[in-house]
Amino acid sequence: MYRRCCRPKVDPSSFETLIDPLFGETWMIAAVFEFPNESVDKYEKVFEAGGTPVTDQPKRLHHVCYRTENGFTVVDIWADEQSFAAFGEVIGPATQRAGLDARPTVYPVQGIISQDGRRSK
Repeated sequence: MYRRCCRPKVDPSSFETLIDPLFGETWMIAAVFEFPNESVDKYEKVFEAGGTPVTDQPKRLHHVCYRTENGFTVVDIWADEQSFAAFGEVIGPATQRAGLDARPTVYPVQGIISQDGRRSK
């Protein structure tokens, strides 16, 4: 379903939550979807195909889509890996109906700075 980066290899079917080995805390994750050689119009089609379940995700903390030289990239920040894994049941079919092959890479988030200057880990 997706590739994990920057952590020990585990069985990808387990979808266990990323946990800080020193403090036992659940990590936020960044899911990066790269779509080279694809039109950003297909990004818009994902919302048409998936409807409200694509946008109504309270555990998705941030979402950004940007154009690249030859396509586009989407980055989602999730509260935890389990929430992102559950979202796969929604986003997988929607991206397929939009004509996209979604294979995100997942990274643990080190920190986020909000607009008001607050930093969270």
